[in-house]
Amino acid sequence: MAKIYSKANRVIVWLGEAADNSDRAFEEILVAAGEKYTKSSNNDTIQQAILALVQRPWFWRI
Repeated sequence: MAKIYSKANRVIVWLGEAADNSDRAFEEILVAAGEKYTKSSNNDTIQQAILALVQRPWFWRI
């Protein structure tokens, strides 16, 4: 699989339906990748969403 993925130009993965604010977690990760960290009024909610995302079973299959 590593060889297949390393040769791909683009890989799209279906991770399932949004749950536990996972859609928000992905949005915030994209923002964070392009900007400096800023304190947000929803910081706890964002942290909980990202934590819930990385605790999903499929995240640990690497």
